[in-house]
Amino acid sequence: MPSRSREAGVARTPPALPGAGGASRLRRRRAGTLAWEGPAPRTSDEDEQPHVRSPRETARLALVVALVASGLMLPWLGERSLWVPDEGRYAEIAREMLETGDFVTPRLNYVRYFEKPPLVYWMTAASMKVFGQVEWAARLPMALSGVATIVFTFLIGVEVAGATAGLLAALVLLASTGFFAVAQFVVLDMPLTGSITGGLYMVLLGLRVGRPWPWLAASAFMGLATLCKGPIGLVIPVMALFPLFLWARGRVTLARVPWLGATALFSAVTVPWFVAIGMAHPEFLNFFFVHEHLNRFLKPGHSRPGPIWYFVPVIVAGLFPWSCFLPALLRTPPRLGFPAGPFLASWTLLPLAFFSISQSKLPPYVLPIFPALAVLLGCVLARMVASGSDRDGTRDVRWAVAGCVLAAAVALAAVGLANRLSPEAYPDLVTIRQPFVVGMSALALAMLGAAASFLWRRPRIAIALVTAISAGMLWGTGQLAMQYEHEKDVKVIAGEILRERKPDERVVVYGTLEGSSALPFYLKGPVVVSGHHFGELTFARSAPEPDEKQRFADAATAQAWMHHTSPRAFFVTTIKVYESYFAKLEGFRYREIKRRGDLILYTNR
Repeated sequence: MPSRSREAGVARTPPALPGAGGASRLRRRRAGTLAWEGPAPRTSDEDEQPHVRSPRETARLALVVALVASGLMLPWLGERSLWVPDEGRYAEIAREMLETGDFVTPRLNYVRYFEKPPLVYWMTAASMKVFGQVEWAARLPMALSGVATIVFTFLIGVEVAGATAGLLAALVLLASTGFFAVAQFVVLDMPLTGSITGGLYMVLLGLRVGRPWPWLAASAFMGLATLCKGPIGLVIPVMALFPLFLWARGRVTLARVPWLGATALFSAVTVPWFVAIGMAHPEFLNFFFVHEHLNRFLKPGHSRPGPIWYFVPVIVAGLFPWSCFLPALLRTPPRLGFPAGPFLASWTLLPLAFFSISQSKLPPYVLPIFPALAVLLGCVLARMVASGSDRDGTRDVRWAVAGCVLAAAVALAAVGLANRLSPEAYPDLVTIRQPFVVGMSALALAMLGAAASFLWRRPRIAIALVTAISAGMLWGTGQLAMQYEHEKDVKVIAGEILRERKPDERVVVYGTLEGSSALPFYLKGPVVVSGHHFGELTFARSAPEPDEKQRFADAATAQAWMHHTSPRAFFVTTIKVYESYFAKLEGFRYREIKRRGDLILYTNR
């Protein structure tokens, strides 16, 4: 009897054409094959051709993936206020663009903010122009970027290993805790990831169809990625693709790439804004390229340190619960052949190495490699579904069971730790201890059930259980976020100010703006930033333009305002700074209005 056909873990490799030594030379436009030339890539005896679906079938499945992802990602966008610092910062920059009509110069609190390019600001401004200046409208472009990333991940999975692997890759990415969470925030990393994933899918498509238009589309996507977060939008795709061309040694037909057109299109997307802002603000180029990118990578001066293994737990936690299949992926990686295998490997490993040696580290930095990991995990899961009881299936089962049991053990250990922690030392446990214990216990039971299903050769049931775990964790994460809403909620402080404030009265933020970055968004106007340190506004403070000087005040000026009852001013600072300093000032008359999280609002009369 013929063996069961496996759709994943195999190379989409063409059959060898007759010729000397079994070598093959593919025709330029042969449909359904990757466009390389040279010796036919080696394949395992166990490798078989994946079932190739028609473009219409693939498009229908992609639409289903997009609808499911949208249905899960979009409904939660308006549940929270804007959190600080990132959401408040980026939403306010977009709001100020709408107010001023200046879409070239990003401004935060009405002063220059040169740390990032403008694409996410433009997207957010467009959304708020259509839907209003509300939280869910600010988050909508990020969630839609997440949906697009999932669709491109599905298409890459189909391209390299078939529809089953593509669907499972999309499921892994959608139901990963870290990816889903980032899609719910106004941050740059999700549009960056979507643009990179779209560009790399177009490269794979260009290799297969042998036509110029996918390469042009890829260059446009890379231009958009560069406008999202700067040079890293080009660096990551180059790291993913350069080894592919290097290892190919003639098999990839580089002559077919429309280099001139691709370069021109990339430049048309990226250069105009850089030229425009460089002409308007000559100081921008040095600050942006040297201080914000080169120095951030080379020098440890941005308060974001971390060991070289920093991103390993980030990946494990971000992909959870699907990270329990990482041992199976590492032990028996899918045999995808050339070019898919080197492509996915370099897309995963080289950016990870790059960010690991960087002197500045934050968890979302590695989000662009999540689609590649999702495709690889999708291939492993598809192989488990199709393998039955053959040798590969036995190895996969062994490592899948180990990963599930390890996840269950970690969950049970977390339950034990939560029960031992003192509520007096950890007061937040009072409200979350019981749901946390119940959730972790359910997670452990489900993981043990998944392990048993793998042992009984029921991989579909196991995958369904892990999917259910994912759904529960995503819901629980949302509920946990609402529990901590008060810690991040500047909206309440802004509401109190709007209720009492008259048009000519100041609002002073003592300390850096990061802790209350959403305040200008909710006040629909600027605040005065005062203190000894100005954080991310230091550049504008060091050489303010004439209309920016009124946005800053030194500590002595702010203290003078505090001691005078006219005109009235509202002061926002952290409770720690207030109790250790301002509450002890002699002659300081004040009226406390509101405490929220670690912020306090008071007035001088």
